[in-house]
Amino acid sequence: HVNRKFKSFMPPLSPDEFAKLEANILADKKVISPVVIWRQRDIVVDGYHRRDIAEKHGLKYDLVFLDFENEDQVLDWIADHQVGQRNLQPQQKQYYLGRSYLRKVGSQGGDVSSEERVNVAEKIAEEAGVSVGTVMNASKYAQGVDRLADFDPNARTAILSGDAEPKIADVIAVAGDDVPNRVAKT
Repeated sequence: HVNRKFKSFMPPLSPDEFAKLEANILADKKVISPVVIWRQRDIVVDGYHRRDIAEKHGLKYDLVFLDFENEDQVLDWIADHQVGQRNLQPQQKQYYLGRSYLRKVGSQGGDVSSEERVNVAEKIAEEAGVSVGTVMNASKYAQGVDRLADFDPNARTAILSGDAEPKIADVIAVAGDDVPNRVAKT
């Protein structure tokens, strides 16, 4: 099954990216990376394009079933794995880095101390090869994008795909100053 929220969470492939993926799959005569399914709900989490291409051309593909407790865990998994699989545009990478920080801080529950926030930011920064300041700014950017999406459901996709190009400072301004204490809603 397809969950529109999960599918739209990452910007769609450009026509060139999709054509390249299709050409690679056809050249290999198989799908190398499995399609990932949320076991408890039988929903595709990753591999929509690979699955569609394989089915269009009658090729077999493997499925991997993963367990998740809720949609938030699925979205975190998608963000973490897609960042490693794709050549993301700067605004996309910034959003997913920030979202990861906000989720991890929020998952600790209650009031999170400054020290705990810094520890989370340091871990993410190390994993992503960026500075702690970059992670903190990315968290404000992600919160701003999510707040814009609260007003216009198409805003997140438009910003992350590059169809809309607001200044980073303007997006951060939408977030306000209290972002590190908040949890991303989507």
